[in-house]
Amino acid sequence: MKKVSFLIKFLIVLTVLSVTAFYVFTRYYDQLIVTPVKKFVINYAAGDVIKEIGKIKDTPEKAMLVTEMSKFTDYVLSQKVIKLDPLQKVAETLGKAIEDSSVTHEELEQIIKQFNKYKNERYQEN
Repeated sequence: MKKVSFLIKFLIVLTVLSVTAFYVFTRYYDQLIVTPVKKFVINYAAGDVIKEIGKIKDTPEKAMLVTEMSKFTDYVLSQKVIKLDPLQKVAETLGKAIEDSSVTHEELEQIIKQFNKYKNERYQEN
């Protein structure tokens, strides 16, 4: 009789713990998993880009690029869902601009245009 009583108590406790874990996981999934992973990945990628930007000659365009890149990174982190295809276009534009170790005013305008295009696409989806 004690074995049956222990088994029933164990099943009740296991059920309560399972339901509690499921509730916490579904309720705080974004907060506990998605947001930290998203921040890590975006900051990792942005860190690589900022290292590459650091190799560029110091110009007003470089300072503006760093500022715009920071704003864009913050914007991407604030999004619930990150679309990778438009981000790839932004990365390609950025890569072309910094490959010659200088950023011209025209290249900066093109990069900012890509940033704004990404933001507008995201805005239209919502």
